[in-house]
Amino acid sequence: MDMVRSSYDDQYENCPKDVEDMIPNLLKSELKHVKFNEVWNKAIERWIDIKGETNVPKEFTEKHAIATLAYTKEVGGIYTEFNTAVRQAGQSRDHSLNKFHYKALHYYLTRAVQMLKAEETVKCYRVYRGTRVPFSATIGKEVRFGQFASSSTDENEAVVFAKDPDTGAPGTNFTITTCHGASISDLSFIPDEKEVLIPPYETFKVTEAITESGYNNITLVSVGTHSNYNCFKIKAKRPQEDLDVEFPQKKQKYSACSLRDSAPTWEQDQRTELLFGLIQEVNEMRQKLQEIKDTLLTFRDNPPPPPCF
Repeated sequence: MDMVRSSYDDQYENCPKDVEDMIPNLLKSELKHVKFNEVWNKAIERWIDIKGETNVPKEFTEKHAIATLAYTKEVGGIYTEFNTAVRQAGQSRDHSLNKFHYKALHYYLTRAVQMLKAEETVKCYRVYRGTRVPFSATIGKEVRFGQFASSSTDENEAVVFAKDPDTGAPGTNFTITTCHGASISDLSFIPDEKEVLIPPYETFKVTEAITESGYNNITLVSVGTHSNYNCFKIKAKRPQEDLDVEFPQKKQKYSACSLRDSAPTWEQDQRTELLFGLIQEVNEMRQKLQEIKDTLLTFRDNPPPPPCF
């Protein structure tokens, strides 16, 4: 185990209100993925069945609930494909911008876990996770899962996942103290699993790593969080002012509204992606220019003393 540096680990700190208006468009685009669309619709049906008896945080929207339910659907689900994408999407800005097609699901699921955790009276959970993958770990090392990691407060529920169902080969049993994972059993297709969902950005210290009866048994204790990205690509609201957009072989001025309204759907998606990337670059340039300005003003107001000879 390591820190999974390639993970898309955005916590959306101090920016959820800014990006909220853009997420529905991303979700609409991503739901063109047939399998994701099917799972999302099943989650909608499940939410309709349980929402009358389910308590959720005040800020929770239906999309937060549906995203959580969609993640928990096992038969015909997308959680394996989704988590593989999450573990890889942070390897570069280009990859997360153009090749990660679960941005909206990642956003809603991340925010759901954060809001659920904020409402809980339990500060930290002792949970268990079983996986057929034979992980190795070094005692004292700081690690993270780099994906949304399912776990259970019931050890018996977890250990069954630590054996390969086809070959019977032993995998890994985790005993975990998580302080950022949240209980999602009320928003699950399988509530009896007593699931606590651990976010990709939570960090742990390895306190024990032994092999017993062929199984790797690893104990992890939460030590905090770490993210390489924050509000990456969807940092600011979609602007209505004109932007100069460079397309191959042609330079033309477009407004955000004209890009949205005057093109086939697939072109709108491509142009929306391009706009988000440009917005991110503009924001970064503005921040750097402000830092340079602040430095120059400080130098002007507090010049260094003349050198002594």
